[in-house]
Amino acid sequence: MENILITGAAGFIGANLSRKITKSKIIPHLIVHNNSNLWRINNILPNSILHRVDISNKRSIKQIIKKIEPDLTYHLASYI
Repeated sequence: MENILITGAAGFIGANLSRKITKSKIIPHLIVHNNSNLWRINNILPNSILHRVDISNKRSIKQIIKKIEPDLTYHLASYI
């Protein structure tokens, strides 16, 4: 099974991609900001692994990537 990481999963594009991936029976790792509203991905949370982290925190992101060891990463997050 592929190990997939998606940053910005609570956004419009990230949520749509996450839904498509979970429909293919892959359990993706989703990175969302600590304060993100999860309404776009609530229905797929049981079939995914959620990580709430600030993407500007390099240390936290490095720890997650080291732990997950993703085969594929979709970086869809932005920092505003």
